[in-house]
Amino acid sequence: MQRQPQYQATGQFLGMHKANTESLCISNTQGWNLQGYSLIDLLITMTILIIIISFALPGWQQLLTAARRHYATTTLTQLATKQEQFYLQQHRYARNDELALSPPAGLGLSSSLTGYYNLETRLIAGGFSATATVKSDGLQKDDARCWLFGIDATGRRWAETFTGNNSTQHCWKT
Repeated sequence: MQRQPQYQATGQFLGMHKANTESLCISNTQGWNLQGYSLIDLLITMTILIIIISFALPGWQQLLTAARRHYATTTLTQLATKQEQFYLQQHRYARNDELALSPPAGLGLSSSLTGYYNLETRLIAGGFSATATVKSDGLQKDDARCWLFGIDATGRRWAETFTGNNSTQHCWKT
């Protein structure tokens, strides 16, 4: 038969006793003193956390890179749509210096994509060409595979690597 714990009128467990004048220890049924976590326990926990983070961090960075690419392609698609709207109102396409101006004088777009890409538009015969290029000093600078995105007035989309190779199928995922 197990013995039930006894409580004093103050609600304290009678199995508690003062081990020394600095701390209070609780005795369990085997007579061990429970005093908290040891340094080894904390080091093992920290090591496990570091291992988990080391496996998760590269995947997280890939997700961030993909999200920034998606933001660039979405912005270029919006730019193409706004260029067509501008053309209907002004009978011409907007120049690069008219990107940030509010409509109807411009497109209402920033020439910088949140510090990751530089946005540029060029007028070409019968249309426009817009590109988003990775900022060399931005957080996307290590994305050599999708260095430049582009779209033109015909809706043609393209992408290039840092070395200039075609990477359209990889970078313009729909």
